[in-house]
Amino acid sequence: MPEPWNTRLPVDKNTYASDNNGGMETVLVKQPETLWTVQEAATFLGVTDAYVRQLLLAGMLSGYKPSKNLWLIPASVVKEYALNRRPPGRPPKEAN
Repeated sequence: MPEPWNTRLPVDKNTYASDNNGGMETVLVKQPETLWTVQEAATFLGVTDAYVRQLLLAGMLSGYKPSKNLWLIPASVVKEYALNRRPPGRPPKEAN
């Protein structure tokens, strides 16, 4: 794996930080997104690890699986899900 200071970071599909006639070109690069494990996402949401894995398999949360036993989930995806999910528990009965 190349050293981090030697790595060219993509800005978008067509632009890279590069050497420009003996001097480095200044390019603003977005910080990589924070990735959470299943355990971290479960703690944030207040649910079990198994429930987070169910959400991932059902497509309700998006993440990627770099190895057999590891899911990595962008923190922004978990936070967005937390804002938009229905509250836990049975809905209250309507008064007659």
